[in-house]
Amino acid sequence: TELDFNETKVGFVKIIYLRLENNKVVPAESNFLKNKTGKPKSEVFRIFPESGLLQPGGKQNIKVMFIPNAGRKFTQSLGFKIKSNEVSKFVNLKGESSIPKVNFNTTLISIDTTLP
Repeated sequence: TELDFNETKVGFVKIIYLRLENNKVVPAESNFLKNKTGKPKSEVFRIFPESGLLQPGGKQNIKVMFIPNAGRKFTQSLGFKIKSNEVSKFVNLKGESSIPKVNFNTTLISIDTTLP
């Protein structure tokens, strides 16, 4: 599974929601893990909530945020673990960012004096 945040300007936030559903008859305790390489979680991709308990038949929305801090491409593999299941699932996150630019036109604008 992959979440693509496409292009986002540095200093802006883009949010995608994941929906978790527990279609089993027992509660499911879950949490998001470090990426596949074991490195700490990125500050560019943030997840809320990072863990929880989902009751049978319950549903929960997970907020995944992309907050770029530089003008480049970002990727991360996000692990998801259910406590009673030995197999982890992974979601690949990707996004691209650019730095906002301001261009000034060198044309001179003359404004006459006005009274208030």
